[in-house]
Amino acid sequence: AGPRLRVVSKQLARSEGEVSVAEFAQFWRATDRARIELPSCRDRESFFRSSKNRTWQAPGFAQDDSHPVVCVNIQMAQAYADWLSQQTGQAYRLPSRAELTSLLPKRAACSDNRRDQQAQRGWDAREAASCDDGAAWTRPVQAGATGAHGLRGLDGNVREWTSDCANSPCSEQVAIGAAWYSSEDEPVSAGFAGEPGFNTIGIRLAREIHPSSR
Repeated sequence: AGPRLRVVSKQLARSEGEVSVAEFAQFWRATDRARIELPSCRDRESFFRSSKNRTWQAPGFAQDDSHPVVCVNIQMAQAYADWLSQQTGQAYRLPSRAELTSLLPKRAACSDNRRDQQAQRGWDAREAASCDDGAAWTRPVQAGATGAHGLRGLDGNVREWTSDCANSPCSEQVAIGAAWYSSEDEPVSAGFAGEPGFNTIGIRLAREIHPSSR
């Protein structure tokens, strides 16, 4: 029926963790999206490491159904929210930059899954933190420690698309948080090209709460 939710205010709920591979696959099968040409997906946010062979089903590292879906561009993320709204009769959408930023922890922890010693061993990460969170790339959505309102993975694992444009032509979209690739001092808000996907960016949904749906 959709990702597990946590109520964060009288008007809004958020998905507890990032949208998983299994949850996104339901949408993909139900809407016959397999016939659509997939966008190229950039590895580790690099313009030069972009490939159409890298997809949400094969992002360049091992994942299972419990991991957060990545290599989805902004159109795919919005389409998933629209489909879930149609299926459930509830108002799902991408959160705004302000909504997600307000929930971020004040300080990142090793358990958030950022660039660390595991990443250094897995993909020769430079400037890696001295701690070890057990994951070189993504890890299961439910593996992260809980933060504000019981939400997981807000400042690690993968960044999350928002509904905000990063520039006036809207050629870039804002993503919030940090990813398995992010260093300790990484900005929590950054703009990314909206057309390709990234194997560091996934989806977290907001659901509007109306009196009739409580």
